[in-house]
Amino acid sequence: VNKHREVAIAEKEKAVSLVRALRTAEEKSVAVTGAADAEKLAAKDLAEARKITAEAEANAIREELSAKAEGQQRINEAANILSDEQISMQVKLNIVEQLSEIISESVKPMENIKDIKIVDVSGLAIDGSSKTETVSSGDGETNGGGTERDLVDRAVTGALRYRAQAPVLDSLLKEVGLISGDESLADLATGRTMESLIQTKKKKKPTEG
Repeated sequence: VNKHREVAIAEKEKAVSLVRALRTAEEKSVAVTGAADAEKLAAKDLAEARKITAEAEANAIREELSAKAEGQQRINEAANILSDEQISMQVKLNIVEQLSEIISESVKPMENIKDIKIVDVSGLAIDGSSKTETVSSGDGETNGGGTERDLVDRAVTGALRYRAQAPVLDSLLKEVGLISGDESLADLATGRTMESLIQTKKKKKPTEG
């Protein structure tokens, strides 16, 4: 009887152990499945978040490009309706803005000139008569009357003759109205342009009776 009882107890304990093992296995399976499901869900959420972010960035880029295109279109439309006078004014303003750099570049060849010597021999004539000094410009023009030009004036004029870009630069100065007629950068540098403007204004001023 005791033997049968011991066998029954052993069978019962075995069955209980088996049930416990099955329960443990099921719990582990559930845990693994839950972790996998959670990971899968997290990956799905991450992918969705990345998709939303990419769409938002794409929309922002499209809106920015659209705004730039619209702005450029309006600029072009405004430029198309500008009058000839307005276009000319814009060109002149651009020239004035760059004028300092243009002049600086044009006189760079003068950096190689160490010095300029001017010899004034007027008054040394043998017969004692006073001779008028003649100064020739680079284009063959001759200007008489040495008393009308001081040494600094002639030095500046002579130095500026070394500028190969003089015609182009003088043309730009005329374009923006800083010089006129036969005037050049030399006239502007020595102040003769300002004197000419003053004389012109004096001539235009009505005479007081």
